Amino acid sequence: WPVRTGVLFEDGAAWACAGVFPSQGVYQVKLDPRDGKVLESQTLSVTAQGYLEQSGGRLFVPTGRDPAGAFVSKLSRRGKPVGKEVNSIPSEYPHAFIGAGDVRIGGGDGKLAAFRVRDGSKVWSAEVEGRVLGLAVSRGRLFASTDRGFLYCFSPAESVKGEVSLALPWDQPGLAIPEAVETLAAWYLQKSGVDRGYCLLLGAGDGTLACTLARRSRLQVIVREPDGGKIAQVQALIDSAGLADRVFVHQGSLEELPYTDYLFNLVIAGPAEKRSEVLRVTRPSGGVAIFGTTDSAVVRKEPLKGAGEWSHFYGDPGNSACSGDQLLEGELKLQWFGQPGPRPMIDRHHRTAAPLYREGRMFVPGEDRVIGVDAYNGTILWDRSIPNSRRVVVFRDCSYLAAGADRLYVAAADQLLALDPQTGQTRQTLTIPEPLRKEKRDWGYVGVLGEVLVGSAVLPGASRRDQSTRLTQTETHWDDVPAVGSHALFGMSAREGKVLWTYAARGLILNPTIALAEGKVLFIESASSQTLARGRAKLPEVLGKGSFLVAVDLKTGRELYRKPRNELSAIQHNLYLSCARGRVVLAGSRNTGPDKKKDRLVFDLLILDAATGEPLWSRTQNQNQPIGGDHGEQDVHPVIVGDRLFLEPGAYNLHTGQPIDWKWPFARKKRSGCGTISASASRFFFRNTNIAGFDLSTGKLSSLTTETRPGCWINLIPAGGLLLAPEASSGCTCNFSVQTSLALIPARKK
Repeated sequence: WPVRTGVLFEDGAAWACAGVFPSQGVYQVKLDPRDGKVLESQTLSVTAQGYLEQSGGRLFVPTGRDPAGAFVSKLSRRGKPVGKEVNSIPSEYPHAFIGAGDVRIGGGDGKLAAFRVRDGSKVWSAEVEGRVLGLAVSRGRLFASTDRGFLYCFSPAESVKGEVSLALPWDQPGLAIPEAVETLAAWYLQKSGVDRGYCLLLGAGDGTLACTLARRSRLQVIVREPDGGKIAQVQALIDSAGLADRVFVHQGSLEELPYTDYLFNLVIAGPAEKRSEVLRVTRPSGGVAIFGTTDSAVVRKEPLKGAGEWSHFYGDPGNSACSGDQLLEGELKLQWFGQPGPRPMIDRHHRTAAPLYREGRMFVPGEDRVIGVDAYNGTILWDRSIPNSRRVVVFRDCSYLAAGADRLYVAAADQLLALDPQTGQTRQTLTIPEPLRKEKRDWGYVGVLGEVLVGSAVLPGASRRDQSTRLTQTETHWDDVPAVGSHALFGMSAREGKVLWTYAARGLILNPTIALAEGKVLFIESASSQTLARGRAKLPEVLGKGSFLVAVDLKTGRELYRKPRNELSAIQHNLYLSCARGRVVLAGSRNTGPDKKKDRLVFDLLILDAATGEPLWSRTQNQNQPIGGDHGEQDVHPVIVGDRLFLEPGAYNLHTGQPIDWKWPFARKKRSGCGTISASASRFFFRNTNIAGFDLSTGKLSSLTTETRPGCWINLIPAGGLLLAPEASSGCTCNFSVQTSLALIPARKK
């Protein structure tokens, strides 16, 4: 468990806390500093993160971003209470804080300073390189460390410039690697095709193979060695090679491995090792286990049977908001946590595009950037700056990301980049077809189904890109907010980018209604050509004079049908289109009237035959909520799981419209927090203060974390046999202890 509290010394004893996630175990210990003997220990129910403090004779444990903290133990003598001096530290020193004597010392951006306890006056300050994240006082000296890698020591004595001696691996004596080991390491890497992530080496040997694998790749190497007598010698070799941060030695049996399922990209084992145990810890979707030194010993794992994907904004090109993952059942435990953190992310209030998952990789949208992550162990595969790609308030628009079979597509301004999903490198740059570029257009929608890539053309500036308080206060929630629309659609071959067809709209095409399914491109198009004058419009403008449900052939663009949908004319706030199981689902929200005391928010549901466009059934669902909601009440997106249609809080048979009793715990009260639902084959995932899950078969509601929160639209991705939750709380001022990306996995049955 990580120790994020530092160590507090009190009357000859050392106090520390370990652990971040209470569900995984957080512990407080009192140690004898002479030999490490545990004198006291207890389990905590909080996230222990921050400097330990004495206060009123008790041990105070900060809890990360949550200012409440916790008192966890009585100390043998009473420490001085912190009192009001905490508030005397100016806000520009927020990153680190300690007390020493009658001063309090704070760390800021490029500076640190000391302040008197009694009156808050500044005693001393200094400038440094980077953000001060660590402070410590010892023997009359102040030590400070920064995120730029600098270590500073301050004292009353005359300053002396420190010197750092960096010994590189190839400068170290005694690191001669036998040619046979170099050849073997090269063979393992070449045969596996794995060069980053995590490698498990069963058996340390003399340590040279582990070091060579690390030096020849970007792998983190874990060595499992049963012989305790070898550990010290192998560790010394690793240290001398300068690889202590890349190669780690664990002592223990090779029969039962203490690692979570699917963790390692590469596992190197002998022919006699337990095959089932080795494959258990090997990553699916391309992870490699090697049981010897012949080609036949190389085993490459396929994707997990029953694992789902999340290749588009709402799961699939048909916008079902369901991955179909059949593996996310039972208790979920932590698989990994870490980067990306909040700093490169779009402010959560602005509700950006959902992350995607395909073939063991997760793609996370950030601040004009996209980050590729190994979904099974959290390795950052690549981090790519893509100017002009950012979009916000995307639930009133469409995503700029889609994951194809061997490419990740990212729309940026008037281009579409086709990226290698493993490296993030650009394979191809596509532009809007020439006939549609007579006037300047940006790339709007992007989706891929089979071998066909579908895009749309929007007016420049139509998609929202700016982050601001004004936007949060006027367009991220609320009634009657304009939606983004397209002026044209087009189809291309997904691999070559050859233009297959174009479709020029007669009225604005609502971007949230574009779906690919059943060999068709489906969308709602305004009957009013006047709507083409702008890139955004309120729904009464788009739908009030009539609209059409249009279907064109995915491969040729030939119009298959154009059906008037005048019953949509009353929709005010949002309109979504989903298609699955031969059914088109239209769901739109409106108010029953203008009276905030009496009138209510309702959703109109219209279900049609995807083959013909003819209506099958309809229903108006009363949300039992007042109009004018300010936290996403108008923005509920439908979810299709098999033959069931869910529109929170309602549930229906997709084909007949018959209501389904589904034990939804929020039927009469709104869950805590905004955001919509993502689904696997058997569970819903959403925000209910923290990350929450709901089992469709049992009706059981579960809180899956207590220290983190999800984003404000969709960032909980049930795919690959995992629940992926990349960081999406950036900008949140609520008191959640940790901001981190993480993944959960079903607990293994004993």
